[in-house]
Amino acid sequence: MLHILRSEWKRCIEGKEFQVTSLLIFLISIAAFMIDAFYHYGSGANGLRSAAEMSIVQSVYSSFLLNIVVATLPLFAALIYSDAFIRDLTNKVYPFTLTRIAVHRIVIAQCIVIFSTTFTVYMVCFTINQVLTLIAFPIEGVSNNFGFPTYDLAFQNYGPEFAFDLLRIQSPYLYNFLYMFIISGFAGLFALFTYAVLLFLKKWKLRVIIGVFLGFTVLNIVLSMADLRHLRLTTLLHPVSIYPEYVIIYWAGCLIMMSGILIYLGLKKKDFS
Repeated sequence: MLHILRSEWKRCIEGKEFQVTSLLIFLISIAAFMIDAFYHYGSGANGLRSAAEMSIVQSVYSSFLLNIVVATLPLFAALIYSDAFIRDLTNKVYPFTLTRIAVHRIVIAQCIVIFSTTFTVYMVCFTINQVLTLIAFPIEGVSNNFGFPTYDLAFQNYGPEFAFDLLRIQSPYLYNFLYMFIISGFAGLFALFTYAVLLFLKKWKLRVIIGVFLGFTVLNIVLSMADLRHLRLTTLLHPVSIYPEYVIIYWAGCLIMMSGILIYLGLKKKDFS
């Protein structure tokens, strides 16, 4: 299994899709920092906000970039390596490979590589953005995004209806890393779900990737029209949003369950030639 994992990780990292997508997410994190630095250039010590509020997670200036990352998550996450199985199937690799390795071991290895690699790409890029803000901005700022005096942050600035808002007040940096973890985790789950759909259908690589992305986009629109914005994925993955915290667990569970079912059904077909 370790040999298969090493082989899959190497193929993933050497792939153009991985390199281009990773570079794009990295550039977005750098652009977010530059936008925040530009808005605060020359503002003086009294106008500086904390590095926590200047990260891509909480910043009001570069928030549109986080919106883009969240909205395109099912698409770009899938581009990294979700086509691993269908690529090998198209290249007629499995008729030779399956004489030596069981197909379920290959699938398990690919699932591990797809989730871990996608998660790492997003998490590293978000972390780089936070490190840059820690270099450029103070740990505790004088100004803040809400315009409240520092002694009043834990009163007017707290809203129990906002997810994890108490954590934001008590430990803003832990709050940032929590959302980095959540967004990166869902990136991995989206990539895994797309992989499962491709394994089940065993064709239409580009159509499936775009179709999954459009499917989640339409679902967000439908939930908005039904006045269920608190259940939208774009809401769940965006900080300072009103929704029950347990909904994130439901969404993650549904994605894992659907991916598992599709992978199981895809393996039962046994048409790997």
